[in-house]
Amino acid sequence: MKNPFKGTHSGAITFTAAEAIPANTPVKFNGSGQIVKAAAVTDAAIGSTIDGATGVGDIVAVAVFGAHPGTVAVIAGAGGMTQGSAVTPIGTKATTGLTIGIALSDADAGKVFELAHKPAV
Repeated sequence: MKNPFKGTHSGAITFTAAEAIPANTPVKFNGSGQIVKAAAVTDAAIGSTIDGATGVGDIVAVAVFGAHPGTVAVIAGAGGMTQGSAVTPIGTKATTGLTIGIALSDADAGKVFELAHKPAV
């Protein structure tokens, strides 16, 4: 069993990283139950990293979308971010498909913005 039930949580949860992941990066599960960077607008991102991972096996705190209290920080993807935009699992402006919340601030690509988050649906 990859990840047996360990009880309930109210916000951040720690997971094992399968790669180097910067802080404030939306992440998803890989096939082995570890977390990796969300890489496509169709990825079911589970949350945004609070701390970064320098490599495989690092334990990383994740602010779980829809469960973490308050807002979360996310790195803006290509094209940057505009306040009020719906946000994709890769930190870009959404036009259709999965979203993880609404941007509460502007940011250039590669910079951090504040997100009012929700589960990726």
